[in-house]
Amino acid sequence: MPTFAEQIAKHVAKYQRQLAHVTQGTVIMVGKALVERSPVGKWSKWSEMGQGLNPMPPYVAGEFVGSWAYSNGTVGKDYPATIDASGYKSMERFMEVKAAPTAARHFLYNNSPYAWVMETGVHPLIKNWRLVSGNHPVQLALMDSKMFVRTAVAQARNIS
Repeated sequence: MPTFAEQIAKHVAKYQRQLAHVTQGTVIMVGKALVERSPVGKWSKWSEMGQGLNPMPPYVAGEFVGSWAYSNGTVGKDYPATIDASGYKSMERFMEVKAAPTAARHFLYNNSPYAWVMETGVHPLIKNWRLVSGNHPVQLALMDSKMFVRTAVAQARNIS
């Protein structure tokens, strides 16, 4: 029969695995929601007025959806080297949470040049300018975050 200390160690290990699953699952599900709710930016789908603006040469279709990244401890200031308009590379970057410490601050961020404008719908340099249908991917993903945590907790209960 195992000693009391061995029994406690077994339970601690189980709860650590469950906590890691909840943390990782929540980060990945919120990240997936961010990618799914982020606009791809296909110029052909812009309004006539928007197409007339001719985006500046640094604009890359899919830059916003493809620029999501993950870090732990502190917010990353880097800009992803690979931009993928499908969001697949962003999802790959979110998977880095599996190698991160569970008890850490986890950040999902987007350092594309216009990320703030996409989230708030307000341009910092142009007065009275508003994004017509403010996308707000972060706000929408956070509204679902309770559901993501509940899902991860339910899955973690099955981990032994």
